[in-house]
Amino acid sequence: MQFSTLNKELDAVCTNYDYGIVPGSVTVFARDSIAVVGKLELTLLEGIMVIIEISGEGSMVTSCTPLLNTPISPSSLKLVQDHLEYTFDTIDKLLMTISPIFAQRFLDKIQSSITLDPATASFDPLLPPPSTASVPYDQQAAPSSSGNDIFEWIH
Repeated sequence: MQFSTLNKELDAVCTNYDYGIVPGSVTVFARDSIAVVGKLELTLLEGIMVIIEISGEGSMVTSCTPLLNTPISPSSLKLVQDHLEYTFDTIDKLLMTISPIFAQRFLDKIQSSITLDPATASFDPLLPPPSTASVPYDQQAAPSSSGNDIFEWIH
């Protein structure tokens, strides 16, 4: 991983995850350009502050601390503790694994961003495949002369 890529990832965590963690809780406290490692802290909505290390290997929680004035369930803390020092491919996978609230909000966000266009939502084999429905008619490929158009759309 290049240092510029690491910086972009750290900046993205600071700005793009407030929907599923305590808003404004991300603090990047280390950007090591030699080892290409970044460290940040953030607070999960379950009331647990975690230290996360991001490197070319992936992302891992290196420590966790329950917050004193927040009601926390023992199962939430155990879930985070069970995944200490475990490397995840992405920060998304890490947060979805250690925080059920984050996972639910992440899935809600994905579902709300999916919009179905009635013209492309049909599964009628007599209609053109969805990939051509959004292409202007004059730019669509001509039908094949094989006589197997419907077979090709289905498969």
